[in-house]
Amino acid sequence: MFQPPDDDRRHSRTECDLSDVLGTTVRSDDRLLSELEDTLGGSWMGLPADSGVFIAGQPAVSTDSGGVGAFAPVLRPVPTLTDIVLGPGRGTGTATRVAASSTVTGRHEVWQQLLRGAPVVGAVYGVHEGLDGGLALTGRPLEDLVGRDPGRAPVIDVPECREAMRAALDLPTDAEFEAELVVFPLDGGAVWAVKGECTLAEPAADLRVFLRADDLSLLVSYDVACSADYAEGTAYRDNPMRSDEPVPVVLRELSPLTPPYLSGSVLQVEPRRGRRVSSASGDYRVPPSSKKFNQVSAYYHARRALRWFAEILGPDLLHRPPFTPLSLVTDDPSVRPGQVAVFQPTHAVIAFDRAARNGARSADIVIHEVAHAVADGVCRLSRSAGGQARALGEGYADYAACSALGDPRFGDYVKNDPRGARNCGDGGVRFPPGFSGPSEPYSTGAAWAAVLWDIRDALGPDVTDVVVLNSLSYLDPNCTVTQAVSALLQVDGILFPGIGGRGRHADKIEACYQGRLP
Repeated sequence: MFQPPDDDRRHSRTECDLSDVLGTTVRSDDRLLSELEDTLGGSWMGLPADSGVFIAGQPAVSTDSGGVGAFAPVLRPVPTLTDIVLGPGRGTGTATRVAASSTVTGRHEVWQQLLRGAPVVGAVYGVHEGLDGGLALTGRPLEDLVGRDPGRAPVIDVPECREAMRAALDLPTDAEFEAELVVFPLDGGAVWAVKGECTLAEPAADLRVFLRADDLSLLVSYDVACSADYAEGTAYRDNPMRSDEPVPVVLRELSPLTPPYLSGSVLQVEPRRGRRVSSASGDYRVPPSSKKFNQVSAYYHARRALRWFAEILGPDLLHRPPFTPLSLVTDDPSVRPGQVAVFQPTHAVIAFDRAARNGARSADIVIHEVAHAVADGVCRLSRSAGGQARALGEGYADYAACSALGDPRFGDYVKNDPRGARNCGDGGVRFPPGFSGPSEPYSTGAAWAAVLWDIRDALGPDVTDVVVLNSLSYLDPNCTVTQAVSALLQVDGILFPGIGGRGRHADKIEACYQGRLP
């Protein structure tokens, strides 16, 4: 999401203490690290991760897993690592793998803890095997999970649950929810809860709602909407403020459809209202005075962004959701003034407003929203009620948009301000105390983008882009700023090993982070 109006929090409510959901009792203390060294050999360390865990090391045992590709068989060394950190004696219950990918740094898996076969809210962790044979475990696993057993799963009346969710958020009767039973950590124990997912057209929203299963009272709710044939078209190189006139551009990876639309295997474009632009001859040279120009511009800049991301993260990125395909919806009246654009992860949609200074015409806005989609595909970064995770998502998206264009300004055209609505190079930006400011997630997000831009200034764009984007694989939906710093250090150590097990850029990364603290 670009930036909602101040009152755009109608769907976000917290009616309980979330400390158990957003926290963990697993700690990388000296005893645990010694156990890892005794069992696996090598050296191990616990990196800063606030309330989460970030354990990394280089075992002495072989790490050959025998698997190939993004969805290889479960890594053989990883159960050994997880048995030690989250073994049966720690009461962590069972877990199921929910995602896997291969990147330039190695292989990465995302695991969801279960209790009585149901997902435990917030209890998600990652296991990673680097190309150097190093292993890492990250995230927020609950160590005392078995002791929180809420008893047998209740029988729920799904229509009644859906009606309770509509009533809790004052939603219309046609708002449809997908509902499932989950375990919700609460007050040192856990309760059965019903999780609902719902997308709204007006206003654009992608909601998560949790109700207690026993009385259907609201626990928490939040909005996670954030936001190969060739043809010829016209688009502004960056945006109408930075370029006087649109220029001819190549529209890549279009599917041979009848009728021919701006649609391919990973992207498709359509207006919320009106006709889709089409051309039998592949000529999409539309004047800026036409609304169809927004469709052409959105496709061009989004495809341009995906080529940039895939070059760094690898082509596997585009072969899994949300790029199967990602939908770009232009001139959408449900995107209110001030939002500009929004990414809705549930339905893999980026929606753009219908303002005169349209976000679809501005490369920085389009790349920002595509970056949200990339982060969702890699680590589901936007799907959390956790403030720091949402802020990090905004910071990564700002940085990606600015780095891809080589300009620290963001939102200059849509806000009609040559200085930019935000600026990654602003030397005065600092993290708010406690990473919680008056305009979250944007104040902390702007500071994180500034940290990354400072690293870019110190290391150069090529090295920084590779480290920053690959660090996403070490994050999770409830990660924190310090965990994100640890992820940068982890990737730097894998790709650019230095002396003593640290990456050769570790000191500069840490100095850039420290320089933006309050």
